[in-house]
Amino acid sequence: MLVASATIYRILLAAEPYMFELDASAWWTLDAWWIFVLSAPGHLRESIPFAYVFGACMPLDPYRYAKKPKRRTFGLIRVCLVTKGTNAATVKQSIASWRELRHLDERVQFHIVLDADTKLGWSDEVPPFINVNWVPKSFRPRLALYKARALEFFRRNVHLEEDDWVLHLDEETQLDSYAINAVLDFIERGDEHVGMTAAEMYRTVADWGMFRLPVRLWQLPLCGLTHGTFILINGGIENAVTWDTSSVTEDFWFGCQAIRLGAKFGWIEAVAREQPPMAFLDLINQRR
Repeated sequence: MLVASATIYRILLAAEPYMFELDASAWWTLDAWWIFVLSAPGHLRESIPFAYVFGACMPLDPYRYAKKPKRRTFGLIRVCLVTKGTNAATVKQSIASWRELRHLDERVQFHIVLDADTKLGWSDEVPPFINVNWVPKSFRPRLALYKARALEFFRRNVHLEEDDWVLHLDEETQLDSYAINAVLDFIERGDEHVGMTAAEMYRTVADWGMFRLPVRLWQLPLCGLTHGTFILINGGIENAVTWDTSSVTEDFWFGCQAIRLGAKFGWIEAVAREQPPMAFLDLINQRR
């Protein structure tokens, strides 16, 4: 696990112009030690050579889609970041790269889905090319609550077409040009309906092993979707499944329903960077 994490980290450090300022003194804080000690037994158990090891040993093929001819067209790609708006600094950091990314393809549109009861001051600072979709308090789908409710409002509000795609992001997910180009290759050169990728260095082996293995072998997410972020979904499939569910794990529920409809899943050859919780209590609150 540590070797895999270090490898991905070195790859990210080499990527220009997205360089990191390293502060080694902040690596092993008291919170970091708590997380390490409490999670170590689980990682040791998972080291038994099942899907983790087999999947992690599967050769990487970052240009698997790029090498294929274009086989389908699409309407729009809607990048959809869902937030309650309480962590303004995180959202601003996540959307900072969007100003440059919008020039990669004019069919890529950017949305912030704001699930808040009142208007927030920082929303006025959002660049005009980003669409802010407010989820009104009056919106009451049959079952959906919380994030699922916001996603269902967005789905209905933008009127997705069969050839549209939605790239779902959490508020802490950061994109770069490589990720967007990988998404374009996946859509235009692949035949799958749902795509996902690695989204956390903390759980690199789980992403590249347990999650990636069944998707690459059978085009099915037998171990679930990765973390609920950087999930690319075809508009026709999203309309057929919808987000109107009472499940609080709406991404897992969506994956199960999409499988029942015969959707094919693929692995996008990219890495989505997450802004991790900085304290132990933040991690606990994230997992509640």
